[in-house]
Amino acid sequence: MSQRRGFRRFVLPISWLLTGSVIAVSLVSLAFTGSSSANDDQLDPTGEVPAETVTVGKATVENTLAITGTIKLDEAQTLNAPVDGVVKWAFVKPGDNVSKGARIFQIRAEIQPEATDTARSADNGSKSADEQHQTPAKAVVTYHDVRATATGKVGKLAIALEDEVTKGTALGKMQPENF
Repeated sequence: MSQRRGFRRFVLPISWLLTGSVIAVSLVSLAFTGSSSANDDQLDPTGEVPAETVTVGKATVENTLAITGTIKLDEAQTLNAPVDGVVKWAFVKPGDNVSKGARIFQIRAEIQPEATDTARSADNGSKSADEQHQTPAKAVVTYHDVRATATGKVGKLAIALEDEVTKGTALGKMQPENF
């Protein structure tokens, strides 16, 4: 054990001291003396990159790409009437480009409510068959828009203004811009 203690007590600290001294002396010599001037002359510290030169010549540049295939447009979509009614307004004409949701047609629909019974009572409050009669109720008029189902071009229209249409009637075609 005494040899081990001697090694730890004297040899290791002395070796650490010598190693640290060598490092300190080398750092001081580099800091104050620098490196040799022979090594500095070999480098080019200007920061310039030598320019590359290319000779210019006249030639024809050809770039060819051949691809086989077919491009098919999506199927034309049919514009259908949403309700029974009369076509009152066309917002576009054939060949116009429209975006999805744009109004194409406006259809006027009249809904006839059931007739109501109106009774005129006599002074005594009794109702006779002659005194009762039906009055027609006023029709409820609503307007419905036919909108574009996709972005594309309006095709041939199958109807004209003031034509009567039923629900589901084909009003025309629309060609989407998709392939």
